[in-house]
Amino acid sequence: MHETVKLVVYPSPVVLPSNAIQRFPPRPKSQRQDSYDELFDANTLFYDSVQVDGGISLIGPPLLNLETVLSQGVVTDRRGRPLRTVHNSLDRTSIIRVDGDENVDVVNICSSEMALSAIASPNFRDLFEGTNTLVTKSKDNRLTWISDWVKFHVAEQKIDAVLIYDNNSSQYGPEDVLEAISVPGIKVAVVVHWPFKFGPQGGSWNGLNGAPWDSDFCEYGIMEHARHRFLGGAAGVLNVDIDELVITKGDNTVFDVLTDLECGAISFAGRWIETAGRRGASESFADYSYYDKRRAPTTIKWAISPTKIPEATQWKTHMIAGVTMVPSPTTMHRHFMGISSNWKWQRSTDRDLAAHHERDHELLTAFGRAFAIGV
Repeated sequence: MHETVKLVVYPSPVVLPSNAIQRFPPRPKSQRQDSYDELFDANTLFYDSVQVDGGISLIGPPLLNLETVLSQGVVTDRRGRPLRTVHNSLDRTSIIRVDGDENVDVVNICSSEMALSAIASPNFRDLFEGTNTLVTKSKDNRLTWISDWVKFHVAEQKIDAVLIYDNNSSQYGPEDVLEAISVPGIKVAVVVHWPFKFGPQGGSWNGLNGAPWDSDFCEYGIMEHARHRFLGGAAGVLNVDIDELVITKGDNTVFDVLTDLECGAISFAGRWIETAGRRGASESFADYSYYDKRRAPTTIKWAISPTKIPEATQWKTHMIAGVTMVPSPTTMHRHFMGISSNWKWQRSTDRDLAAHHERDHELLTAFGRAFAIGV
């Protein structure tokens, strides 16, 4: 492959009309923030319908109360022939496997509550076959951040493919994201337009106190969609957000670590990079290089070899369910407080340098390699 494959992909969702039965929220009213109803995805039935070997996978949010409705319905192809289905309920997402031959391109579902059709989308697994792919979701991150995020991981982790789910950005279109990720070293660049509600958060913030993580469906749907439509045959997959950069000690990459450990899944810890000591206009990761010695590590992320772990039951944000994940002591990601749209909480405000701040010299050296700048 000599030229970069550049593609914007639009899924084929099935959305319930507002006058039809809707998904009921799983969370008690006492644990819902004021914006819960606005943020909750009540009517996306399937994000996409993906052609897979031997049938079609209907990937969507958890069915919840809709499962009974669907199980009582009849599923047929475009000629009215009945099709066998298997429901797989996962954490904050679900997959309905519809058995059928390669000629099945439409799935019709008819029950007492609904009559709808799902049009099958082509599978792009072959595009990513054998690649080392960087995957994430993004909404309104600066295009310069996105481009530098890719450049850094080309230099440091030897990625050669990128898959980004653009979650309905308002500042630019998916074609702009595609140009941002089409940097030297990338052979496959794909942006998926993902216009679905991200979902209400849980935990203890925005007036909540220990609320369950049960309603943020979008990211979990992204992971399973990426797995089934794009990345099942990739040599390696690295999952980190736009505000995270991954460094592996020595000359190794996370993919080398996977090979050396002879396992299919590794996890690695993270370090917060502070806004203290900012030296630019926040256009670049290289404007930040200090960490707070007192601050606890940030969230765990992962890298996998998909073909080595077919028994995995779910790809999740911070782990792969159904397999043993091996912690990698030689890999750490840097999580940048200043690279943020502050969508969740205000974190990019400048802070004064203090005695508890230290320069991250390993990060500075990596900046030199990735961005050809002095340290």
